[in-house]
Amino acid sequence: MSSFPEILLRPAASLDAAAIAQMMRASLNALDWMPLLHTPEEDLFFVRDIACPSSR
Repeated sequence: MSSFPEILLRPAASLDAAAIAQMMRASLNALDWMPLLHTPEEDLFFVRDIACPSSR
């Protein structure tokens, strides 16, 4: 018996876009050397309309 929880991986969906965009922004904010070229709204557009396969 494993003490690790079962993890289910699935493709991201457009409903996940806001959480993914927030996580992406937090990751970029953690990198001092990475310039922020886009607004949070542009991040959301990219994730929702381009990166998530269900939005195609």
